[in-house]
Amino acid sequence: TLYFYQDCYLRFGSRAFDLQDFDPCIHLCNNSIQKKFLSDQTKNETSFAEGNMWTINAFKKYLERQGMLNKWDDVISPGMKKSIQRVMMTIQDIIEDRKNSFELYGADFMLDEQFNPWLIEINCSPAMGGTTKVTEKLCADVLEDCIK
Repeated sequence: TLYFYQDCYLRFGSRAFDLQDFDPCIHLCNNSIQKKFLSDQTKNETSFAEGNMWTINAFKKYLERQGMLNKWDDVISPGMKKSIQRVMMTIQDIIEDRKNSFELYGADFMLDEQFNPWLIEINCSPAMGGTTKVTEKLCADVLEDCIK
């Protein structure tokens, strides 16, 4: 059985995307990298996203303001689910079957200009310690929901 958690967050680089510049703060959006680059100089470029993160609700509000709220329900969420389902079906024969237990996975995606999700990686037993206000709440909610 596969459950897809409905809540998530988006991460941003601390500088605007640019294919001509390979600075890590442009292309690597994980918090451990980005916190090294959050200086007064770069804060101005991403001041719209405290800690370089948005909750899913903040992202949906953005989509709504852009007249594209349907992108979440029609493109992004179904695309993420389809990618995860395909990966899990591919590896189902090598996953150890353990009775009365579960495994928590975390999936990282990036969105292209048409909002198509592209799977970057899936993490087994992802870190569940909140490192920002956004992840602090989300991780606590995920852990609570897992044991309900």
